[in-house]
Amino acid sequence: MSNQKTTSSIYSGLDIFKGILNTFVRIMPLGLYFFTYFSLTLFGDLRAGVILLGLILNEMFGYAYKKYSNVIYPKECAVFGSETASLKVGFLNNTHIEIICFVAAFFFSDMWMKDAMDWFRFNFLLFMIIVTIWSRMSIGCQNDLQNVIFNVLFGMIMGGLYYYFFSDYYTTSEKGILEKETCDLGYSDYQCETIKDGTVIVKHPYKNENLSDDNAADDANDDNE
Repeated sequence: MSNQKTTSSIYSGLDIFKGILNTFVRIMPLGLYFFTYFSLTLFGDLRAGVILLGLILNEMFGYAYKKYSNVIYPKECAVFGSETASLKVGFLNNTHIEIICFVAAFFFSDMWMKDAMDWFRFNFLLFMIIVTIWSRMSIGCQNDLQNVIFNVLFGMIMGGLYYYFFSDYYTTSEKGILEKETCDLGYSDYQCETIKDGTVIVKHPYKNENLSDDNAADDANDDNE
């Protein structure tokens, strides 16, 4: 009897965890929009602005595709809503799989162009793609494997193309953030100055100057002797 209760508790725990995971995946696209928006407005991170613009453009392409291909998503794909109310407002123009693949392709392209593989970021994004696919299939939103593959490829292509055309803006904004962070570290061998185009690091070799002064003093003493 106790074994049955234990088994039932385990199954109940797994069902709760599954429900939490499905809820997280369902609201994830909205979370991406809110995160990038607040990062841009509150912290002034232009990198988030570039990603937010990409999400908006991706949504516009999804709207055009959905309109002209007459795609109808099942009610299980709704982000929010109820069966008694109209679920039309609860749908996004792109699927969850396409959106996470778009974001992942953007960062994959960034790592590839810079030839700097961040394995933690790569594995995390890959994990999110797998979890999103599993979640959307488990709730009955995506039942056709062919559609899943199409959404993955479509999102990857869109994310890669967006990075190709907007990589300069992203790299410039990232460079500005890195320079500001370097200035804030406050090393003793340089000083930071602000110019019209942004913050730049101007080398100021305090240590070298001190060494030069010491050497000059030693030379003067030698000459006196």
